[in-house]
Amino acid sequence: MSDEKRIEWAKNQCFIALGNLLSHVAMLKIDSCAIGGFEAEKYDEILGLRAKNLTAAVVCPIGYRSDEDKYQTLAKVRFDKKDAIEVI
Repeated sequence: MSDEKRIEWAKNQCFIALGNLLSHVAMLKIDSCAIGGFEAEKYDEILGLRAKNLTAAVVCPIGYRSDEDKYQTLAKVRFDKKDAIEVI
């Protein structure tokens, strides 16, 4: 496997760990949010990852929301299934 394919494969493996992380923190009633579309190069630069031969693959903040968060008790707004899912 080429270095490029190996790196891509390794990055994809991170999503398995990310899925487990999201499930486990949810069971512990800890908030989390997987973030896509981030600038990995900026994370690599700021965290000094290149010097360690590493690169950012996933981003997921984890923590407890503030008791002062006025939105935490509001009902979730969801699209109706018929407007969001098309069976083909």
